[in-house]
Amino acid sequence: MHVRMTGIRVNDPVLYQACTTKWRMFLANPSNPELNHKELDDYPGVWSIRITRHRWRACYREGDRPDLGQAIIWFFLGTHGEFDEEFERRR
Repeated sequence: MHVRMTGIRVNDPVLYQACTTKWRMFLANPSNPELNHKELDDYPGVWSIRITRHRWRACYREGDRPDLGQAIIWFFLGTHGEFDEEFERRR
C-alpha cells in the first residue's frame, strides 16, 4: 500500500495527537473498527476515518493491483459540515 498525506496543518495539540494515533492505527490495520473506515455514500471513491467524535479524515483510494498495491491519498481533515462545504465548491 502506498500512502501519501497532504500538507494539512494541525495546530491543536490534542487534535494532532488524535490524528497521529489514528494514522498509526490505520497503517497497522485499515480494517480496525475504531477507525470507522468506510466509503462515503454521496462521494464514490472517497473514504473516511474517524479521528475524534466530530473530526474526520478523508482520502481517495486508487487501484487494488497485486503488482502495485493500492494508493491512498489523504486530503481532508474537518467536520462533516466543512467536508460538505468543500465538496460543494468542487462540484
